Amino acid sequence: MIWGMGYGGPWPMMGIGYGIVGIIWMFISMLIFLFFPIIFFIYFIKWIIKERHYKGHFYEDTADTEALSILKKRYANGEITKEQYEEMKNTIKDKR
Repeated sequence: MIWGMGYGGPWPMMGIGYGIVGIIWMFISMLIFLFFPIIFFIYFIKWIIKERHYKGHFYEDTADTEALSILKKRYANGEITKEQYEEMKNTIKDKR
């Protein structure tokens, strides 16, 4: 037998080949090397989109909450009137 040639010669699928076991291993390797990276890439993109969406809303809510707390403090200290307070509060809530 020539070195490097197993059953079926240099092309194992020709001739005797590896039979059903070879087909099963070929299917498993196709799953590992083709489908899993594609599925991983899709889930990675979905994760990135979800994180950006969540962080964007989180920071906006924090900024709005902080603005409302400052507004409440100014109203409590008597720096602004009730009409000014209501107008500014509506402006902040409409901005969302």
